[in-house]
Amino acid sequence: MNFSKTIQIALRLYISTALLHIIASSILFIVISLLYWWLAPIIFGMPFEEIALLTQKTEKIEALAVNPAFGFKIWLFMLLLDSILTPFSAGLYHNYAAITKGEPTNLNNVFAYFRSNYTANLLAYIFLLMAFKTIIAIVLGSLGLPAFSMATLVVISLLFSLTIPIIIFENKPVLKAMGESYKRIIPFIFTVMLVVSSAFTISLSGFFAFGIGIVVTFPLLFATIFALYYQWQLKDK
Repeated sequence: MNFSKTIQIALRLYISTALLHIIASSILFIVISLLYWWLAPIIFGMPFEEIALLTQKTEKIEALAVNPAFGFKIWLFMLLLDSILTPFSAGLYHNYAAITKGEPTNLNNVFAYFRSNYTANLLAYIFLLMAFKTIIAIVLGSLGLPAFSMATLVVISLLFSLTIPIIIFENKPVLKAMGESYKRIIPFIFTVMLVVSSAFTISLSGFFAFGIGIVVTFPLLFATIFALYYQWQLKDK
């Protein structure tokens, strides 16, 4: 598993499905935006007019930061987002797998995992991962190690990044899939860190350059993760 080969595979997969996945990501972007507009006043406990002015009122931001109820609502919102993104990413992986097999790709594949035999396992995985990361963040945060906490959470995400492909392509239960992801990633952790961080930076650039531009760059991150998984498949044959 090496950096250049992973990038080459990821770019080929991304380009082959670019238009299809940009359309799918645009739909996802609209859904998440509507959810935010609906839930933000509930999460922040104030109307949108006041939320828009928060950057000018640091005392309110500081009050929210130490408010346990606000923290819990943010956690629930992140869980909701991950519960949407996880089946969506599984659909992207499905199309990437189809490309490697010379099979057709379509929009239905992208949304197929919102209601499938794998949906429960995908949602169980994201709940377990979030719970685990939350415990780690609380423990390390209480020890006064915020930077180390952040770094640890990033590494945890990388170690389990192959879990979703393993669940949907190898039909393994959640904990076994997480264990397999760990075993496959750990020997190449520095390569994986470099590859995924590069893809993540490019993906975020779409948002920072022009908000909705993330629909163009977002699929590249998942193409990169699938490229890592695909290389392991080739190695295993």
